[in-house]
Amino acid sequence: MSFGYSVFALDCRGQGGFSEDRGGVTGTTLKGHIIRGLADAPQQLLFRQIFLDTAQLTGIAMQMPEVDPKRVGATGGSQGGGLTLACAALEPRIKRAAPIFPFLCDYQRVWEMDLATGAYEELKTYFRHFDPHHEREQEIFTKLGYIDCQYLAPRIRGEVLMFTGLMDQICPPSTQFAAYNKITAKKNMVMPVLITFLAERGLSLSQEKTKITHITEGFNFLGWNVRKYNGKLLIKPSKANTKAHLSKVREIIKTNKAIKQVDLIGILNPVLRGWANYHRHSVAKDVFAHNDSEIWSMLWKWAKRRHPKKNFQWVMDKYFHTRKNRKWMFIANNAGNSGEHRLFIEASIPIRRHVKIRTKANPYDPAWAEYFTARKKQMRKSTPLSCRVPEGALFEA
Repeated sequence: MSFGYSVFALDCRGQGGFSEDRGGVTGTTLKGHIIRGLADAPQQLLFRQIFLDTAQLTGIAMQMPEVDPKRVGATGGSQGGGLTLACAALEPRIKRAAPIFPFLCDYQRVWEMDLATGAYEELKTYFRHFDPHHEREQEIFTKLGYIDCQYLAPRIRGEVLMFTGLMDQICPPSTQFAAYNKITAKKNMVMPVLITFLAERGLSLSQEKTKITHITEGFNFLGWNVRKYNGKLLIKPSKANTKAHLSKVREIIKTNKAIKQVDLIGILNPVLRGWANYHRHSVAKDVFAHNDSEIWSMLWKWAKRRHPKKNFQWVMDKYFHTRKNRKWMFIANNAGNSGEHRLFIEASIPIRRHVKIRTKANPYDPAWAEYFTARKKQMRKSTPLSCRVPEGALFEA
């Protein structure tokens, strides 16, 4: 009270304090509290009772005459961090929540990462003794969802400031992000380890540009979307980048309504080729095909507008031609010069995965000279002629 605020601490039942765990559940109590009551109905899970205890404690605190019920917050670390999230979810009147390295989040993620040790070791113990063939694995994780803070997080109404550590092996950061990403209320995250690391080098994180997200939800970076699909990492052109590219092409076509076909192709080709070359190392084949389809529609409208009184066949014969097995190619014959000018087709760019340089390779070590010579030759061979730079400008790697 001398500091101007009151503190209420929860003595969790059955964890060595004065609050008792009265029992009455089926199954084991060996190795921890997560699995306590797992063999019974979800209502019997120990942490479900503890979650409700946090809400009851908050209700009691708000009834105290010295407490302003409109200025109540919750905080705690590790297990206390998980209980903070549960408390803020079950008691909507809480205005502020500051969970620190929250435990009790995304049990299945812990299992998939093979980090069921330490605080989560009881998961491994339970499977070893009661489901060694993992025949009930989905059922078990579904039941644990009743005490998984990530599923309570959307109920939180107060402002949240979460603390996490990127090297945490006890409460893996990806499990904490699972809860954080589901919070719909105003929220922010503090990463002490990263902040300290940057501060020592005179740097700081930009809150506006920093986003914490689960890899299964993905993130956009430099025009790509990085995301895991069913455990497989795929890097694709981001939707925003693709939309911006098509908008640029559309604007070029709209701006040059009366230009000659050959000149329009000359303006469009560098834009199309440059964008496709930038993304040719990613999972982009479907995106390239979609772009070609969209651009064809734009050009068809452009051609139809120029000759409103001509029929479909006439417009097609004038602007679109067949070459080998490909139809509807936007091709212009240049009367002043020999040859023809074709619109660049993004789907014609072959997808070539980038081969990372070997970790131990050293360009200044003569022993690796043969490796770098072969690598440079291969890189040059796989680079389209339109993208090559003069020999002297090539990087050694």
